[in-house]
Amino acid sequence: MSTFTLADAPSLDDLQVYLSRAARVEEGSVRLIAGSGVLAVYCSVFAPAGLLDESATVLGLRTLALSEAATFDAVVPVRSLLQRIERAQAEGAPRVGLPMEEGGTEGGRARLCDHMGATRVLQTPLHAAG
Repeated sequence: MSTFTLADAPSLDDLQVYLSRAARVEEGSVRLIAGSGVLAVYCSVFAPAGLLDESATVLGLRTLALSEAATFDAVVPVRSLLQRIERAQAEGAPRVGLPMEEGGTEGGRARLCDHMGATRVLQTPLHAAG
């Protein structure tokens, strides 16, 4: 399972508040991009209602420092990520496991997107990841 570790517990608390607010706006997904020691978390704040809607798309962004190197780009359900963050808070560790990415699995393996947006399949089957 892919994980990320934030710099400290207050950063984990901050991410939990941000995601809770994002879930109140839209019960969808968030995009996580990690690289160069930073985790960027994007959520939809306002989106057009359809093809003919000329409204702007507004994204929320929160950036957090990572304590360990990680590189990934994943779109995950906000509620699943919140549950994992709450579990990490209860354990007192700022390490969070990534939930299953939106779109499911390929042959029982989790899918992640690389920095160019290409989907790749993790080499460890989900049932073997523990």
